[in-house]
Amino acid sequence: MFKVLILICAATVDHAACTPDTAIDIVRGPPAHTMSQCMHESQTTLALTSIRPEMGKQYMKVVCAGDQPS
Repeated sequence: MFKVLILICAATVDHAACTPDTAIDIVRGPPAHTMSQCMHESQTTLALTSIRPEMGKQYMKVVCAGDQPS
């Protein structure tokens, strides 16, 4: 199972450094069973919201985080 996270980061933050800890905002999508479904769910979630990054000042990054075995 994957957690769908859509991070909104400042344009000054390197893509690799854009994490839930450094994001300006986080949009959580519904859980997904596959990586493909995770990407689809992130697009669907964004399409249903009015959240948009400020052009030139912010960007979005999708993170599909898998559950860690215990």
